[in-house]
Amino acid sequence: MVLQSRSSIRIPYLGQLFKQTSKSRWIQLCLVFAIISAISTIPIMIKVLLNTNEINSHSGLIPDKSTTSNFSDTLVLKGNKIVYENSLFIAFEFWRLWCLTDGIIHLNSLTILASAWLSLFSVIFNILLVFESSKWIIFYNPLKLENMHFQIALTVIFAVLTVPVILSAHKASKVIGWQVYKKIGSSIEMQGKLVYVSIQNGLKRKRIGMYNTVQWFALMLKINTFFEVVLMGCAAIATSLTIYRVIGGTMVVVLTFALIMARVAITKESRWMMCFFLVTQIGLLAINIFILTELLDASQEMQWFAGIAYVVASCVCVVITLFLSIRCLLNFKKGLKPYVYWMPFGSTKDATLDPSSIGPGLVGKTKTHGDMPIDDDDDSGDSFYRSSTDTDDCSPSMLEKNKDHRQIYINKFGYSRVSHTSLDHPEITHPIQAPIHHRLDTVKVIDQRMVPVTSTLPVHEPLPRLTLKPILKSTSAHAVVLPSASSPTYSSIE
Repeated sequence: MVLQSRSSIRIPYLGQLFKQTSKSRWIQLCLVFAIISAISTIPIMIKVLLNTNEINSHSGLIPDKSTTSNFSDTLVLKGNKIVYENSLFIAFEFWRLWCLTDGIIHLNSLTILASAWLSLFSVIFNILLVFESSKWIIFYNPLKLENMHFQIALTVIFAVLTVPVILSAHKASKVIGWQVYKKIGSSIEMQGKLVYVSIQNGLKRKRIGMYNTVQWFALMLKINTFFEVVLMGCAAIATSLTIYRVIGGTMVVVLTFALIMARVAITKESRWMMCFFLVTQIGLLAINIFILTELLDASQEMQWFAGIAYVVASCVCVVITLFLSIRCLLNFKKGLKPYVYWMPFGSTKDATLDPSSIGPGLVGKTKTHGDMPIDDDDDSGDSFYRSSTDTDDCSPSMLEKNKDHRQIYINKFGYSRVSHTSLDHPEITHPIQAPIHHRLDTVKVIDQRMVPVTSTLPVHEPLPRLTLKPILKSTSAHAVVLPSASSPTYSSIE
């Protein structure tokens, strides 16, 4: 009863962030570097933006409307381009900081790594800004020179912080990956590992990655909030032609709705929602290709390199999203639905207290009141059904000695469970034998899943004893688990 009430606790966003960062110094270091990067760069970008607006306000050359239908001709002034570039860059840095905090809270190592590696994009974009500013200096202007010096300083700051940000994010992702492993286990069906399953004629290569595909799809939806929604909104503002503004503003609304619908489609496994999302992505790709051709048609003096880079990045994101969308659509109705529950505008839960939470940015599975929460900080639940004298020895005598403890656990919760540290189960005859994989360093071992004792079907033969056998150095695998009986062989390729 106490455990069930803990799962209903609501913790604010910042409270969850502080709770997760307190678990590892690498997570703290990763967040500190991100905050330092934001504090040291965003004020400089705001200053450059103010300087550019000041220059444009005194130039007297800003047209109200464009007389041409070419998209690139609506961005005639270099000052206008720099204003929109800096506005996009400020939004990008805030978005990158949000991605990092969201990844820490939801234990999403993919989001954390993506936020860190996108700092390389910040360096490249700053170099383009310096290049644009140098082309802008036709005559001496102290504000223009100041802008270029600020942008050079920004490039240096991002270049210096990129290496520690990526390194700390990589270490933090390993810590978070271990927390996720303790939540969802080492099942290859859940984690999407590359495995080799033995068959009669040899080894069959198989990758089970439905859950991993949804992880990447959820990450791309977050990335698309900037490279699709924000970029399309800025394109609508940047152009002075009415038709482009109408199309851009409409696409912002449609894309925002479509991104939310795509995530709900994964939860409900709704094919029509996913098909609607695919149609919007194809439409956006067509618009991006049109804008890109218009920008490339401009003269050499009017080339907007930063704008071209943004549009190309948006096209790449759309193509990747289309691929992952189709993969997720093909995986519908295959048993993944309970593990990817998410609904918009729902209340925030602490991922470590929610028994159904599986962490990596997917919020959790459908809530079941009978589940027991998993505590990230200890393995106290293991001591409930293991006595103080119980060791890893699972010989028949030890199993008989601890029979009473297991029987209490079975009677109270209706589940049968064996110690996760056991490698041998010679005399266990549970009605249902659903395999689950446990990890011991680089060794995966098949164990018995925690299953309800509801079936009355008799089982007359015990499970085969599992043994560990070494592998020759010439093979690519680290270890193989072989049963002594003639049953299928599984090995893990890391």
